[in-house]
Amino acid sequence: MKIGILGDIHANLEAFHAILGALQAEECGKILCTGDVVGYGPNPQECVDLVRELELPCVMGNHDEWTVVQQVRWEISDLVREDISWTRGILTEDAMAWLTELPRFCAYGGVEVVHASNAPSMSWPYVRDEKSLVMNFKYQKCSICFNGHTHVPAVACKSPDTDPLFLELPEQMQLPSGCKLLINPGSVGQPRDRDPRAACAIYETRDRSLRFVRVPYDLARTQAAMAAVERPQHFIDRLALGQ
Repeated sequence: MKIGILGDIHANLEAFHAILGALQAEECGKILCTGDVVGYGPNPQECVDLVRELELPCVMGNHDEWTVVQQVRWEISDLVREDISWTRGILTEDAMAWLTELPRFCAYGGVEVVHASNAPSMSWPYVRDEKSLVMNFKYQKCSICFNGHTHVPAVACKSPDTDPLFLELPEQMQLPSGCKLLINPGSVGQPRDRDPRAACAIYETRDRSLRFVRVPYDLARTQAAMAAVERPQHFIDRLALGQ
């Protein structure tokens, strides 16, 4: 069975529709979401509605949490803080309640999903160096886990006798056996690997193959929608840069 994995939608409805179209064309039997449905983009309500309509298993991301907590305790920029306030004003009470109830962890088809890391933390650690890999694999119980948060596609591996490391990242690969794997599909609505196309991944359970997918979308339409609701120019510009 093919499992589609997407995440970091970030209220970018145009990119979300493009990725869903690609995954549906691939006839994925299930689609899992690594969180951060809201934040940055112009369509938080519509993206929440679509995740719910499609009944996609979804974990809570940091922007999802920041939107629903009474007071954000972490260090965030003034632009992000303003965006959280704006998002709260856009979402319905029902959407806010749904975000509040999102789990930190979900499992399906022999794989598991978290947003940031398996390491216990009151914050949202980024897994992008050796130290953070060590902490993740110390607590990762499953053999294959998908995460998000960095907005950058990645595959990391930890075998019993070696230190964890990031693997080479071809478009398609056979996942190695005998080790734990942490896989980031990249971001749907806010890529940060200098490729502005929407990103996701497809995992084939039968042969343990993994394919990273990039899909162009109407980026200018998203930028226009952001301008129409007066989102910060920095958020608008960075979409085209993929950073």
